[in-house]
Amino acid sequence: SAALPTELRRNNDDLSRSNSNRLVWKLRTVLEGFDCLGPGEIDAGVSGCFLVVCAIAGTGRVMSRVTFVEHDGTVHEVDVESGTSLMRAAIDNLVPGIDADCGGECSCATCHVVLTNDWFERLGSPAGREEEMLDMNPERQRTSRLACQIPVSEEIEGIEVQLPEFQF
Repeated sequence: SAALPTELRRNNDDLSRSNSNRLVWKLRTVLEGFDCLGPGEIDAGVSGCFLVVCAIAGTGRVMSRVTFVEHDGTVHEVDVESGTSLMRAAIDNLVPGIDADCGGECSCATCHVVLTNDWFERLGSPAGREEEMLDMNPERQRTSRLACQIPVSEEIEGIEVQLPEFQF
């Protein structure tokens, strides 16, 4: 591996002192497990892989992994920026099975998803308008939610949602 140019190394040092420090620490911890990186390469900023990760971390965006499972078992794993709704994540990543006719305004139920019991307990039951929209859905299950009402955050890293065969 070649050393980073001075300007990039300086930017890397600035990043380490920035508000993204916690994220950089997490990324360093993950990267230490890669065989392609030798001892000290991460701290010295001498890996192209690390440079790319630092560039992403430098945006200040926190990404969480979300898994959408279609009714036929097809799996779509997507990385989603915090603050984005599950509905927007599906639409932006071309995941079939989410229609989102109302554009996320909670005035339809065409972003219906089904959560596992564990995730439903963690995220809570639908309330108010979401409950009203779900009540009109003939395929509603006990753990049904509307994807437009579930914001992505670090707390839902690794969530898996089931997509029904049809949206109503």
